[in-house]
Amino acid sequence: IVCFNGAIGFNYEILSNNLSVVHSAQISIDSAKQLIAFALSHGYVVQYYNGQTGEVLAVPLNETHLELMDRYAKLTGRPQTIISNYDDILNTIQPAKLLIMCEDADKLIELYAKTFPKGFLHYFKGSPFPFFVEFLNPNTNKGECVKALVESHGIDINDAVAFGDGENDSEMLKYAGFGIAMENAKQLAKESANYVLPYTNDQDGVAIQLENMLE
Repeated sequence: IVCFNGAIGFNYEILSNNLSVVHSAQISIDSAKQLIAFALSHGYVVQYYNGQTGEVLAVPLNETHLELMDRYAKLTGRPQTIISNYDDILNTIQPAKLLIMCEDADKLIELYAKTFPKGFLHYFKGSPFPFFVEFLNPNTNKGECVKALVESHGIDINDAVAFGDGENDSEMLKYAGFGIAMENAKQLAKESANYVLPYTNDQDGVAIQLENMLE
């Protein structure tokens, strides 16, 4: 199971109902403090992902923040827990990832690039509608996580097949022996794949391709 865009990878044993961590590359507390301070100074709202519980925490300061949180919840089906400040969580738990919600993702990225050195964190615009930007440990992506997971089962990454549609899937599509992008995928995902399906997510593209491959 790849979680938080590759920050944490779990092996799940169905029969024993056992969940074990195979891969973990979370954001350091110091980097998290700097990014949150940056976001607050520019009036943004930040989601703090607790990698231990999966809980999503946020400190909305105005109606715009609440509207963005509601928009995200409707898009993902993911509830968010409102807290009074980030100080307590920052002193106890590393974030698996941080997500900054905004009206203009390109402007946010421009401000971020002017503030932090290249490689400070790994980031990308949200998909399919870029009203947020996700930030990860600089060495974190889905590709590294999938590689660790398959190798934990004695499988070479070159024998793995990956499907994706977002910019955050690009490394995974490159790392896998055969990367497959959906017809409605972002351009970066298509460029990273070995093959682009003539089907979208809504047309059962993954199921159709798997059936063809298993015939």
